[in-house]
Amino acid sequence: MDRRPIRPGGLPARQQRGFSLIEVLIVLIVVSIGLIGLAGLQVNAMSYGLTAVSRSTSASLAYDMADRMRANLSGLVAGNYLLNQTWSGSSAVPAMPSCFTTATGVTAGNCTAAEIAAIDLNQWTARVAAELPSGRARIEALDGSGKVANFRNGVRIIVGYSERNAAASPSTAPGTRNAYSTSSNCPTSFNSSNSDPSIQCFQLDVAP
Repeated sequence: MDRRPIRPGGLPARQQRGFSLIEVLIVLIVVSIGLIGLAGLQVNAMSYGLTAVSRSTSASLAYDMADRMRANLSGLVAGNYLLNQTWSGSSAVPAMPSCFTTATGVTAGNCTAAEIAAIDLNQWTARVAAELPSGRARIEALDGSGKVANFRNGVRIIVGYSERNAAASPSTAPGTRNAYSTSSNCPTSFNSSNSDPSIQCFQLDVAP
């Protein structure tokens, strides 16, 4: 016996079951928006992770060169560590001297201070280029002159690289704790145009 309610017209009314198509579409839209937001968060997290790695690597490379210089003070004072590279151009990196071989490295007492500096620069610049995005480096006198004679007063090691999220990096200018940098933090001797925040530098001063 059919017990469904009877409409005024005399026909039994059908009971509504399940979800309507509109409800399903709304659920799909809400879920899609959530997934897109989650994907964006993951992309940003990965990008900022790479930025942190680049900053750490640039600092490590600068301190590596500082240690090399301190182990060859006569070469440092003589200006043998001059590296006149800029972001847009570069000077030739010294070639490996004949006193160095890949198999045995440096034979004790077989290389001069200038040759050891050439070995250091050759190996180090190769690491900078390989370990940093668009990595470049510069070594100059502390006064920024690039004059070899001024190296005895100390040098500045500059390691530059391309940083995708530099525009979102907190500014270090006084009174701008909550502001964000819109320019490069590299010295003009390395990057003459500081309007591009994607070019970032780590700088380390070394005294003989």
